[in-house]
Amino acid sequence: HFNIHNMTFSTRSLRSTVVTFISVAAAILFSAQPALAVWVGMPTGTTSPFYGIDMSTDELLGIAAGGNGILKWSTDSGRTWNNSTAAGSVTMRAVSFAPNSRTAWVVGATGKVLKTTDGGANFIDQTANASAASGGLALYGVFAVNESRVHAVGSNGKAIRSDNGGATWYNQNSQTPNTLYSVYFANTSNGWAVGAGGAITTTVNGGEDWAIQQSGTTETLRSVFFLGSTYGFAVGDNRTVKLYSVSQWQTYPMTAVPAGTSLQSVD
Repeated sequence: HFNIHNMTFSTRSLRSTVVTFISVAAAILFSAQPALAVWVGMPTGTTSPFYGIDMSTDELLGIAAGGNGILKWSTDSGRTWNNSTAAGSVTMRAVSFAPNSRTAWVVGATGKVLKTTDGGANFIDQTANASAASGGLALYGVFAVNESRVHAVGSNGKAIRSDNGGATWYNQNSQTPNTLYSVYFANTSNGWAVGAGGAITTTVNGGEDWAIQQSGTTETLRSVFFLGSTYGFAVGDNRTVKLYSVSQWQTYPMTAVPAGTSLQSVD
């Protein structure tokens, strides 16, 4: 599912119902009901944009985050949303639930790191825990491998990892000075991060070592997603779509959207 500039589409199947969420600059969340036949708008009470959203594995719990500290959480597959003030006024950029868990992390500007263990009803501020590793740089991407292992990436090629649920964090050398916007792990070992200037960096040992992969583009890549560890997508500016297959990145022609369109996320 490709996500367009100022809109983030995240679609998953729930029994016979397809539940889809969109975050837009107008700060309205939408849900598409069975067979995508009807779009239902859910005003959020804010004009700030949303930048990140994720749903729990069972798709009952959801967290959406955005500008000026906007943080929303849902317990009913996004039909209704509750407010959280945990981010203060800090812009939050990305959300990731651990698989089969109520635990999630939200990251954002100035190295802000928030953790919840109850689906968003309450948050623990782990910014101080991560500050030595993040250096206070903006974090744009986060991925929870499980309730203990979590990775985050951000400005100037920043890559950090925690192995104890965010209690402590440490730096990893991403091998690029480019800002990284998204990180994805297929398992505890195999991961990818993408970012400015077409940067793609990968690890086969949980981030202990990273290596640059040639993307074949200088366009900024905004998001990365994999099916297993051998087949994946990266999307970005100027309708760029890169397909990973047979151990290399190839260009996937995206003619369905206008030239110049920024694809913000893939899931």
